[in-house]
Amino acid sequence: MIWHTGIRPVELTRITLSMFNMKKREVVLPAEITKTKKERVIYLNDELWEILLPYINAGHPMSFYLFGSGRPSGKGNIGLHSDFVPGPTQMKRDTTTKRWEKIVKNGLGINANLYSMK
Repeated sequence: MIWHTGIRPVELTRITLSMFNMKKREVVLPAEITKTKKERVIYLNDELWEILLPYINAGHPMSFYLFGSGRPSGKGNIGLHSDFVPGPTQMKRDTTTKRWEKIVKNGLGINANLYSMK
Protein backbone atom coordinates (compact mmCIF):
# COMPACT_ATOMS: atom_id res chain seq x y z
CA MET A 1 0.00 0.00 0.00
CA ILE A 2 2.89 2.35 0.63
CA TRP A 3 4.12 1.81 -2.94
CA HIS A 4 0.69 2.37 -4.52
CA THR A 5 -0.64 5.15 -2.29
CA GLY A 6 2.22 6.88 -0.45
CA ILE A 7 0.36 6.36 2.82
CA ARG A 8 2.38 6.79 5.99
CA PRO A 9 3.21 3.49 7.73
CA VAL A 10 1.63 4.57 11.02
CA GLU A 11 -1.59 5.50 9.19
CA LEU A 12 -1.54 2.11 7.52
CA THR A 13 -1.65 0.39 10.91
CA ARG A 14 -4.71 2.46 11.88
CA ILE A 15 -6.95 1.60 8.91
CA THR A 16 -10.09 -0.31 9.84
CA LEU A 17 -12.38 -2.09 7.42
CA SER A 18 -15.07 0.51 8.11
CA MET A 19 -12.92 3.15 6.38
CA PHE A 20 -13.33 1.54 2.95
CA ASN A 21 -15.81 3.00 0.49
CA MET A 22 -16.43 0.00 -1.73
CA LYS A 23 -18.40 1.91 -4.40
CA LYS A 24 -15.69 4.50 -4.91
CA ARG A 25 -12.76 2.11 -4.29
CA GLU A 26 -11.16 4.36 -1.72
CA VAL A 27 -10.11 4.51 1.90
CA VAL A 28 -11.24 7.53 3.89
CA LEU A 29 -8.78 8.27 6.69
CA PRO A 30 -10.47 10.26 9.46
CA ALA A 31 -8.63 13.32 10.75
CA GLU A 32 -7.81 11.71 14.10
CA ILE A 33 -5.53 9.08 12.50
CA THR A 34 -3.62 11.31 10.09
CA LYS A 35 -0.40 13.22 10.72
CA THR A 36 -1.93 16.46 9.47
CA LYS A 37 -5.14 16.00 11.49
CA LYS A 38 -7.15 16.42 8.27
CA GLU A 39 -9.34 13.78 6.64
CA ARG A 40 -7.62 12.18 3.66
CA VAL A 41 -9.00 10.07 0.87
CA ILE A 42 -6.74 7.35 -0.53
CA TYR A 43 -7.78 6.14 -3.97
CA LEU A 44 -7.03 2.50 -4.79
CA ASN A 45 -5.79 1.62 -8.27
CA ASP A 46 -6.83 -1.61 -10.01
CA GLU A 47 -3.78 -3.61 -8.92
CA LEU A 48 -4.05 -2.67 -5.25
CA TRP A 49 -7.82 -3.13 -5.27
CA GLU A 50 -7.44 -6.73 -6.47
CA ILE A 51 -4.89 -7.44 -3.75
CA LEU A 52 -7.01 -5.93 -0.94
CA LEU A 53 -10.47 -7.14 -2.00
CA PRO A 54 -10.17 -10.63 -0.42
CA TYR A 55 -9.17 -9.06 2.91
CA ILE A 56 -11.98 -6.51 2.80
CA ASN A 57 -14.67 -9.02 1.77
CA ALA A 58 -13.67 -11.82 4.16
CA GLY A 59 -16.67 -11.25 6.45
CA HIS A 60 -14.71 -9.74 9.36
CA PRO A 61 -16.30 -7.15 11.66
CA MET A 62 -15.95 -3.64 10.26
CA SER A 63 -14.05 -2.64 13.42
CA PHE A 64 -11.14 -4.94 12.50
CA TYR A 65 -7.88 -3.34 11.43
CA LEU A 66 -6.97 -4.10 7.81
CA PHE A 67 -3.40 -4.94 8.79
CA GLY A 68 -4.05 -6.04 12.34
CA SER A 69 -3.27 -8.99 14.53
CA GLY A 70 -5.24 -11.97 15.72
CA ARG A 71 -3.39 -11.90 19.04
CA PRO A 72 -4.72 -10.08 22.06
CA SER A 73 -3.13 -6.68 22.70
CA GLY A 74 -0.04 -6.78 24.91
CA LYS A 75 0.94 -10.37 24.09
CA GLY A 76 3.95 -9.29 22.07
CA ASN A 77 5.67 -11.26 19.36
CA ILE A 78 4.91 -14.76 20.62
CA GLY A 79 3.72 -17.87 18.85
CA LEU A 80 2.84 -18.06 15.19
CA HIS A 81 2.65 -14.75 13.37
CA SER A 82 -1.02 -14.05 12.84
CA ASP A 83 -0.19 -10.45 12.00
CA PHE A 84 -0.77 -8.16 9.02
CA VAL A 85 -4.19 -9.72 8.52
CA PRO A 86 -7.62 -8.32 9.33
CA GLY A 87 -7.81 -8.52 13.10
CA PRO A 88 -9.18 -6.94 16.25
CA THR A 89 -5.80 -5.75 17.55
CA GLN A 90 -3.93 -2.81 16.08
CA MET A 91 -0.35 -3.49 15.08
CA LYS A 92 2.34 -1.31 16.61
CA ARG A 93 4.21 0.88 14.15
CA ASP A 94 7.56 -0.60 15.19
CA THR A 95 6.37 -4.16 14.45
CA THR A 96 6.35 -3.30 10.77
CA THR A 97 9.79 -1.71 10.93
CA LYS A 98 11.28 -4.64 12.87
CA ARG A 99 9.92 -7.21 10.41
CA TRP A 100 11.14 -5.14 7.44
CA GLU A 101 14.62 -4.97 8.93
CA LYS A 102 14.69 -8.72 9.64
CA ILE A 103 13.32 -9.87 6.28
CA VAL A 104 14.46 -7.22 3.78
CA LYS A 105 17.53 -5.49 5.20
CA ASN A 106 19.16 -8.38 7.04
CA GLY A 107 17.59 -11.33 5.24
CA LEU A 108 17.81 -10.09 1.65
CA GLY A 109 20.67 -7.63 2.15
CA ILE A 110 18.70 -4.76 0.60
CA ASN A 111 19.65 -1.43 2.15
CA ALA A 112 16.28 0.32 1.86
CA ASN A 113 13.93 1.55 4.51
CA LEU A 114 10.25 0.68 4.48
CA TYR A 115 9.24 4.28 3.98
CA SER A 116 11.78 4.76 1.16
CA MET A 117 9.16 3.49 -1.29
CA LYS A 118 7.06 6.60 -0.77
